[in-house]
Amino acid sequence: MTYFPHDINQYQILECIGSGSTSQVYKAKCLANNKIISIKKIDLELYPLEIEVLRREVAFWSRCHNDNIVDYYGSFISGSVLYMLMEYLAGGSVLDIMREKYQNGFTDEVQIATIVRGILLALNYVHEHDEIHRDIKPGNILISETGVVKIGDFGVAASLLEQGRKRARFTVIGTLSYMAPEVINEEIGYTQNADIWSLGITTYELATGNSPYQNLPQLRIIPHILNSPPPRLPRDGPYSPELKDFVRMCLNHQIANRPSAAALLSHDFIKKAQGGEYLVSTLLSQIPSLETRARRKMSLFEDLSPKMSPNANTQPMWQFPIDDILSSPSPQQAKPQTSSTNASSVSKPLSSQNVPKNDSVEHKGRFNIHITAKPQTEQNLAQQQSQPLQSNFVQQPSLRQQSAPIHQNPQTQFQTQQQQGLQQPDLQQQKDLRTQIAELSAKIEQLTIDNGRFRNQLKVLTARIEALVKNKKA
Repeated sequence: MTYFPHDINQYQILECIGSGSTSQVYKAKCLANNKIISIKKIDLELYPLEIEVLRREVAFWSRCHNDNIVDYYGSFISGSVLYMLMEYLAGGSVLDIMREKYQNGFTDEVQIATIVRGILLALNYVHEHDEIHRDIKPGNILISETGVVKIGDFGVAASLLEQGRKRARFTVIGTLSYMAPEVINEEIGYTQNADIWSLGITTYELATGNSPYQNLPQLRIIPHILNSPPPRLPRDGPYSPELKDFVRMCLNHQIANRPSAAALLSHDFIKKAQGGEYLVSTLLSQIPSLETRARRKMSLFEDLSPKMSPNANTQPMWQFPIDDILSSPSPQQAKPQTSSTNASSVSKPLSSQNVPKNDSVEHKGRFNIHITAKPQTEQNLAQQQSQPLQSNFVQQPSLRQQSAPIHQNPQTQFQTQQQQGLQQPDLQQQKDLRTQIAELSAKIEQLTIDNGRFRNQLKVLTARIEALVKNKKA
């Protein structure tokens, strides 16, 4: 197994290749093995996630060996920032490709069928292992430089608590539109068939360029999913009967009537699919490279350095190596050992090999994650310094405690290494602009946190009121 260090200083950050509501993704070179990978960066101060929850989410992903699933290399936390190491896919996400050139959807149904078949092959593997992906959507579907379609982010994005709030799977608006009715309904458990619904919504979007709920106010999405007939492709649209039937079969309110991933692989629409070379010649060759697309969208001063609190230098770095996940006892059996502040002290390794498998029906209790993300006050800091740390993972000093410098701006670093001798922009202008960007970003983040909490409460109340009105009329 290739070794990937759990130290951000051991990676040469080439450039930022993507940015979403909860994370940024960077193309990087691992200095230990010269492999090009992707690093996803998530600020846990903004999107808290319990360590054990994260470990459970990535446990299955780390054990996956499938051509249609993004390779996972490990995770670690420095200060308040989570870094996830993954396979680099030069084609980027299907969502990014659509935004680049196919805003109205793919008109070539062979392209759609080829992408969907790749998703089905991955889902068939996942479901055969009694797991559920939970977050199928265009943004999580990626394409390699050879045209291989792969799925990534096994529930990790859906588990993040948007702006620090609970009930993540009901607050991430980008994911909400792809959720099956039974996932939203707290009274009903759900099975792997929830992924089939999400696949149907994704296929609809590939064909039309939009979610079927695109024109609905956010407060209306939940009640519409629960109470309205399933979406259907427009009758007057240029869609084949096979494509319409595929979407119809996936989007069925009767859970038991949705076909499995294995059954859908034999559907007439999927028979149109071609190999990866077809996507390369008809899709990837028609658009700029992932790096070129990203450079147009990313800020010139995007910085990989973690946003740390004033006391971040007292926080350890926790590692989530695959070896620990594969070889340690279950959380219920493991007893945490006290770790000293020495980076070389290693507590007894834990593994997720014996982590209880998801039941065939997974209940909503899984999402009622109680998060207590407390700020680092002076009192907290004093307690941390006076008490030994306990963890099931390797403890290392935070980045600020290490002698190696934090990586500089990825784009600036890349330009410095590759374009020596070019005249640099005025440093004072850079400094002024970065200060303004930081101030505006902080204001936007705070406004998003406040507004998001209010929107979430309104969505839940609106859904309940409409359900009561409907029952009363009935």
